[in-house]
Amino acid sequence: MSALIFLFGGAALAQDPVLPPLGPETPPERVASEGEPTAVREPDAADPCRLFASDARGTALLRLARRLFRAAAEAVEMYPVDPPSGTGRPAGPRDEPPPPEWPAGPVGLLLCLNVDGKIRACEGDVVAMSTDMGAALIDLAEKLPRSRSRGRPPKLNAPQRDGATLEAAFLLEPAPPEAAPDPNTPNPNTPDSNALDPSTTNPNALYSSTTSPKTPDPQTMTLRLTGAGGALVLLPGEAKTLRKAARVARKAGVAGRGRNAAAIQIVTRIPIGSIPLKIN
Repeated sequence: MSALIFLFGGAALAQDPVLPPLGPETPPERVASEGEPTAVREPDAADPCRLFASDARGTALLRLARRLFRAAAEAVEMYPVDPPSGTGRPAGPRDEPPPPEWPAGPVGLLLCLNVDGKIRACEGDVVAMSTDMGAALIDLAEKLPRSRSRGRPPKLNAPQRDGATLEAAFLLEPAPPEAAPDPNTPNPNTPDSNALDPSTTNPNALYSSTTSPKTPDPQTMTLRLTGAGGALVLLPGEAKTLRKAARVARKAGVAGRGRNAAAIQIVTRIPIGSIPLKIN
């Protein structure tokens, strides 16, 4: 039995998820002023993901993610579930649409637990876990209650459960680096890496190896940290500096220090939205 147990009261009325406006990673197109030539933007790989997030498919995914997470956390469900025919995927409630398909082929998917404005756990990566979007979502939802991506698995009291939300987003693989990092930038993958003096070193310097063409900024960028223990994704603002981002990776068991420090990549995150964990 999972260590995380949720008990929810009240009727099982689906509450509409919150679809946030596009963040700094997905800026809206600028409208040309009168008399100014209209610039034609070339379509990119993120466009199908943005469209998905803005229509009914995004809402359906969030509702399904909530139900799967609550079931994985041994929550008490208040509505019947019809078993599917011919598949190993659990069906949703009778009034719930079938799981949506990928926007335009499998992409990375991220599912996070937000409690009181703080990310307590995140599961997902830039590579899709399955060609079936429903199966990929099941995998993430089942891992999230036991996730050690932010240290210990999240254990919530009743008030925290009432205010918790699930957040979902697409993740796109980073572009190949266009330039090597500055060799003069301090890097712990050197013999004297542990001798870095924080009083004389930029606290946002490359505290770990990086495969990005520019210095990642953890306060404004979505970062992917990888090491011998796997990978994790940090949302913008979760860490103020790369040193603190590297500390999260160590705490999660993803990477270590020195030559075992995490590699850092900048990835593109397309928010799908958020939904309250509690069903009112």
